[in-house]
Amino acid sequence: MKTQTILLTEEEVQSLMDWKTAVRIAEETLREQGKGSVLLPPELFLSLRGGGLDSYLSAMPAYLGHLSLAGTKWGGGYGENNKTGNLPYMMQVAILNSPITGEIYSIMGATWLTTTKTGSETALSGKFLAQSDDLVVTVVGVGLQGRASVSCWLALDELGDISVQELRVVDLNRQKSEQVAAAARDAHPGKSIRVVEDVREAVDGAHAVITATTATKPFVDRAWLRDDVLMASIGSFPEFDPQAILDADKLVVDNWEQNKHLGDFSQLIEQGKITRGDIHGELPEIVAGKVPGRESSDEMIAANLVGLASVDLSIAWEIYKRAKAEEVGTIFSFL
Repeated sequence: MKTQTILLTEEEVQSLMDWKTAVRIAEETLREQGKGSVLLPPELFLSLRGGGLDSYLSAMPAYLGHLSLAGTKWGGGYGENNKTGNLPYMMQVAILNSPITGEIYSIMGATWLTTTKTGSETALSGKFLAQSDDLVVTVVGVGLQGRASVSCWLALDELGDISVQELRVVDLNRQKSEQVAAAARDAHPGKSIRVVEDVREAVDGAHAVITATTATKPFVDRAWLRDDVLMASIGSFPEFDPQAILDADKLVVDNWEQNKHLGDFSQLIEQGKITRGDIHGELPEIVAGKVPGRESSDEMIAANLVGLASVDLSIAWEIYKRAKAEEVGTIFSFL
């Protein structure tokens, strides 16, 4: 018996998905995971810095019981690509399997998928952890990850789940910020999208600050932040002043086992300044209603969101179904 696998390029993947659908799928997946229908082992992280390379690789498998789907995302970040500009910093691939037979449904480029997953998580953290109305939102870093966060926050605003009064973008590359802001204005006419020159100005007075950079040390000072801010960090290394994290009324992760080794909390955990008992909850538990999100208007909340393979794969599953229905992609038989 021959099996059929659909191979999808990055361009084909993007053509088959929209931001509003992606954030809805992400929310459903987080809710199902919070209910216990998702099996998600810790991400296997391989830093190549020990080998003298500015790169990392990770393997992220998951089983989604509500979709009867298993899969893995494989890939990483490559510092050399930032230097040359020839390829994206992130390079990823997703593999979708039948959990019963092992049949490979699809192999697809997952770089855009990765950024969409993480962008969806930051936006959903805004829905459950930020102030409810007239938000001033700052996105620091507008590479692929930051751009996805911009699009996902504005998608939730358009869906009516949150209210974004103003969205600010800031990046070391001003031209990149201008391009991202112009694209966001085109997609969301009438929405206030502002390019800001430096990080301090960008975070001043913001209700939510999303950091999506390749920085390897903190650069957002505690003194610049509101006392009721939502800090949502998605970088692999600390981006916020450690004191800002320690001052937070609530600490939220998307997955404790992953957050122990990656992201803004990792060094504080290694130093013993944050323990599992200090974590208010995981984002899937909050979305599922098992743990409360923001409970008062004056809470400072820090969310460390390194990304869940369950969200990658659930969005990929919808892309696969659309590709099959629309006959997009290349058919390949492994058997």
